[in-house]
Amino acid sequence: MTSANNNILQQGLKKSITRLAAKRFSTTEKIVLVIIVAGALFVANHWFNVKINALKTRTKIIEPVVPAPGSRTPAAVQPAQTKTPAAPEGESAEKKPATDSRDPFLASKNPEKQQPVVNQKKPVIDLKVSGILWDENIPTAIINSQVVKIGDIIYGKTVVDMEKDAVILMEDGELLVIKLHKE
Repeated sequence: MTSANNNILQQGLKKSITRLAAKRFSTTEKIVLVIIVAGALFVANHWFNVKINALKTRTKIIEPVVPAPGSRTPAAVQPAQTKTPAAPEGESAEKKPATDSRDPFLASKNPEKQQPVVNQKKPVIDLKVSGILWDENIPTAIINSQVVKIGDIIYGKTVVDMEKDAVILMEDGELLVIKLHKE
């Protein structure tokens, strides 16, 4: 548009607003205007929600989720406590320096103490969603008889999102979608 067209539109808009501001509306006209404005706001809100939901489904953007305060971490996720190795026969544990167990570079300094790294696979746990209580603000699901919300951790997997028929979990940066188990 040219600047002349913009000026004409601005002047017309100013005249219309000035006329509306100067007019005294009857009660019926006020009610009709309120209904029109409310309807326009409702339609705009619905349109934006549809666009945002469409964008969410097209793009797989996942925001980092911090576990909710007070949420429990399952025992399987908690780090195992390490036991200090027993002293070889003839040596007492008191002769060992206290920094032995704390020095992360000690194994590289003493090749005879190096232990081979064993690549242990994580146990595969069959997760089943037996129910979803859908709520726009706080959806809740039942996975393997445990009630979880977004941000909770179950078997080392973080609940990152919920839909009406599925729960989305994340473990080590990988997404896992579990559909609602229907019998």
